[in-house]
Amino acid sequence: MAASNQDLPQKEIYASNQFESSSSELHSDDSELIDVADENEPVTMLGKHFWCAPLWKGSTMAFALFSGIPFLLCLLFAYFSDSLFLDDGTGFLEDYGTLSFFVLGILLPPLTLSMMKKLPLTIESLSDVVRFDSEETLMTTELLDSQINAYSILYCKATGRNLSGLNLEIDDKMKGLTKTLGIMKTITYVLCIGYFLSIQNKRFFGSNDVMMWHHWDVSPMGAIARTILDFLLVAVMGPIVIYSIVLCVMIIQHSLSILEKHNGIRFMRFSMDEAGGLGSFGMQSFANTIALLPYAVVLVGVIFQANSDGVELSKGLMSATVAYFGLLIFVFAFPLAGASRSMSKMKKMELKLLADYYIQAYEGFKSAMSSDRPIEEIKELSEAMIYAEEVFQGVLKQPAVPYSKALIAKLVSLVGPMAAGMGALVSFS
Repeated sequence: MAASNQDLPQKEIYASNQFESSSSELHSDDSELIDVADENEPVTMLGKHFWCAPLWKGSTMAFALFSGIPFLLCLLFAYFSDSLFLDDGTGFLEDYGTLSFFVLGILLPPLTLSMMKKLPLTIESLSDVVRFDSEETLMTTELLDSQINAYSILYCKATGRNLSGLNLEIDDKMKGLTKTLGIMKTITYVLCIGYFLSIQNKRFFGSNDVMMWHHWDVSPMGAIARTILDFLLVAVMGPIVIYSIVLCVMIIQHSLSILEKHNGIRFMRFSMDEAGGLGSFGMQSFANTIALLPYAVVLVGVIFQANSDGVELSKGLMSATVAYFGLLIFVFAFPLAGASRSMSKMKKMELKLLADYYIQAYEGFKSAMSSDRPIEEIKELSEAMIYAEEVFQGVLKQPAVPYSKALIAKLVSLVGPMAAGMGALVSFS
């Protein structure tokens, strides 16, 4: 005889009792392992005055250093060299490309700081979804502890904190991540400094299609002021911002990849974030992507300046624009790919269990209807079948991606108009 509704809890139907099991496991001792060392005291100047400072204080300091002071310097130098406006060229107040650079010092620091402050909370949210108690999982508390220790070391080093209380002996499984990030940090600094040096050549030695206020032949003072601006934004702030984004992307990707390889993500039948309990990771990827958006302002400024001067857009600038929007998609989607695969796999397993039980209940119901069974027994079988179908439909609607539709809509609403506007500028150039 098929199982009745009262027998359902004895069946191995994970989705039907997921809420009760996850509620008790959520506060188990295992969750205490999820604790990133983000409360360690800062020891470097950058750590004390930026990374570990309140958001408003760190942003204000960065604004003064990277936008306020350079703007006043450029304005004064252009004024005293009589190059605020040029009859036969582009003056400082007509240079939309340079003016767009000052936006970086306003927007990048608070977005980057907010992104980094969110990272420990995102990693700690693994408490909600990691599982150790199933025959299917290969996750262990030792592996998770090793992960969190490695992430804590990387985070503390990036934000200028001390390493007290951390085991500096990185597990072999984590050495690959630290080595990769070390290489990427070096590449980031080399590229930023190399770009800074390359853009100085044309200003001081090369020929120019349009005479600009910051060319040496027009105004040595303007050239010096613009060089200082480039140094601060490209060679100093650039590596800090870009490596921070790389760090967040790689840690998120690595943590979710480990869970995927070890089948360690718990299927959340009831989750508050509409993302299977992994909504914090989706929000982190969103923050990582948003931290890159200010660079679009520079691209717009450069394209608008070229249009104003009647200069044809170079293939390099066009390629950089396309690559930039491709990078935005990559930064959001790449770290979440492992979680999406794992969540999809878990969802299929849940649906198969429920489908098997539904078939069993349905066959029992048909058998009872065609035989002389008590009406109470037929009613119980019918209720069990209806309940299984309701749970099946609920799981079927459950998201298999670590982000909600609302988050995607928010991302599209920010990036879409920017891409459309930039496309319009390019088409009219």
